[in-house]
Amino acid sequence: MDLTQFGMDKFEAGAESSGGEQARVKPGRYNLKYSGSDMVEGRNGWKALKILFDVDGEIISVNHAFTMAHNNEKPVEIGRQSLSLMLNAMGVGSMKNTDELLGKKVEAELIVGEKGYLEINDNFGKTWMAVGASANNLNPKEELPKEEMFPSGVDDEDDLPF
Repeated sequence: MDLTQFGMDKFEAGAESSGGEQARVKPGRYNLKYSGSDMVEGRNGWKALKILFDVDGEIISVNHAFTMAHNNEKPVEIGRQSLSLMLNAMGVGSMKNTDELLGKKVEAELIVGEKGYLEINDNFGKTWMAVGASANNLNPKEELPKEEMFPSGVDDEDDLPF
């Protein structure tokens, strides 16, 4: 593709990208909107329902896999419990097909995972909440550091703009 038609024929060496640390979404509680699902499989009879979410107010998506089958019954028990708690938080009492989740939202905690990406902190389903149930740190990007809210370098209060 010829990029000159978009004015993209010259690039400045060392120019900052629009992404980076400043643009990164911070860990915290977010509203998540269901955006799809898939069935994934692995070793030892592992099958999981992978639920995809769009993060409200952000341009990222996250997903979570709920174990539905495995040679070891414990991961299945944990996966089904977490799925049940998530569905309950979404206000879903029964469901036969994941398409029924279209338009549904849930609140969950996002943390930085081992690979450096945001992921859902499931904690055995304990972090799923109904949207609006938590007044705790929802969308932390809106919070300013204390130093920015209350600057200490002001010599004269009369110089403050308010």
